[in-house]
Amino acid sequence: MPVFTRAGVGSGWARVEEREGERKLQFAAGSWPEQARGLNRLGFVEERVSGGGSKYFGFMTASAEESFAEAQRAVEASAGAEAKYTAIAGEVQAGRAHCKTVKFLFPAKYDWARWEELYPLASEAFARASERGEVMAAAPREAAHSFLHVLTGQMAGGVGVHSGSFVYGNREMVLRSKVERDQGRLRLDGKTLLEKRTLSQFRLWYREGSALPERVDVQVKAFLRLTLAGEGYAGG
Repeated sequence: MPVFTRAGVGSGWARVEEREGERKLQFAAGSWPEQARGLNRLGFVEERVSGGGSKYFGFMTASAEESFAEAQRAVEASAGAEAKYTAIAGEVQAGRAHCKTVKFLFPAKYDWARWEELYPLASEAFARASERGEVMAAAPREAAHSFLHVLTGQMAGGVGVHSGSFVYGNREMVLRSKVERDQGRLRLDGKTLLEKRTLSQFRLWYREGSALPERVDVQVKAFLRLTLAGEGYAGG
């Protein structure tokens, strides 16, 4: 049962580009601190997929809250001058995978509202910090791709039950989904699993033949559920 609900606290976008044998998939979302009681949270991920495999890069504000009480304290705490970020860059190719993760501090003034300025600065910060970042390697049991690539493939698969492996960081995981028709659209109910443990659950609605969702519902944590809906979306 929802305890607290607020609309208009942030925004997000998704993008798909096809060019010269490469497919670029991007997703980003974040909060507007002035509408979210000062909470500054944002994230971005990009995947470049070709016949040789997948390369990905992403960063997000660090969020260590694991309970509603911890989340409430984070909202009530005064914002500092800097925000903590975690970033990752990796590659999955021919059944092998490796990645690098780094952590860095960034001026808190660069929130989601200043995304156009933040992205190149965060990319530069990752490049500087990557020399001392943590390197991780994985040996997938099969030649897996990255998450967004597997997700869009299951969206294109249409009505039915789908399952596929993907690699993120040093872990090979599974995306399972069920696609059904829902009020003129397709609805995908998905979950990610690490062995038998469910890591995340989400639901999205999209038009047949499109790789871009019109609405996304995601259970970020046990106490937090987020909804992103496109302009003009009139679904339930």
